[in-house]
Formats: sequence, C-alpha cells, structure tokens
Amino acid sequence: MATVRPEVLLIAGGAVLAGLLLVGRNAGAVGSSLGAAAVDMVDGVVTGTVITVGDKLGIPRTDYDKGQEALAAGDYWNASFLLPAGDFISGTWNRLIN
Repeated sequence: MATVRPEVLLIAGGAVLAGLLLVGRNAGAVGSSLGAAAVDMVDGVVTGTVITVGDKLGIPRTDYDKGQEALAAGDYWNASFLLPAGDFISGTWNRLIN
C-alpha cells in the first residue's frame, strides 16, 4: 500500500487553510465543496478498487453499447457479461414481456 509523505500532507493542508482564509465569508460554501470532493474521492477509490480486483480475477469489464447490441440480437449469454447486472435483468425482462 502506498503511503503519503508528510510533506505532501502539509502542503495540501496549507493550501486548504489558505483557501479558507481567502474565501472568508464563503467558508460554508468552501466546506461544502470540500465535503463533496471528499465523497467523490471515496467514490473514485471504491470504483478503482472494484475495477482492479475484477481485472486481477479475470472478470471482464462492462460495455453498455456492446451489451445492448448483444441483447437486441438475442445473445443473452454475452449480454450478461457485457452489461451491469441491473441493466441486463431489466433489458432481458423488457424483451421477454414485449
């Protein structure tokens, strides 16, 4: 696991504090933006982890366009690998009832 050097943390912390001091009255908006950025970062970390683990285990990545093409052609087997599970299930269900 990679570690972050203390100098990088100090520089980042200093930049955040400087930004807060410059913004002044809009500190609430800045805090809100920082919170949103933190959530986006966590989302990116989780997504990256899932994709990397899937790649290591040999699980193919989804491809929505190719999955829709396979579904339209009636190739449910390949569509099940190419589409996210929810899209595959709803697409298959819609094709079966229509």
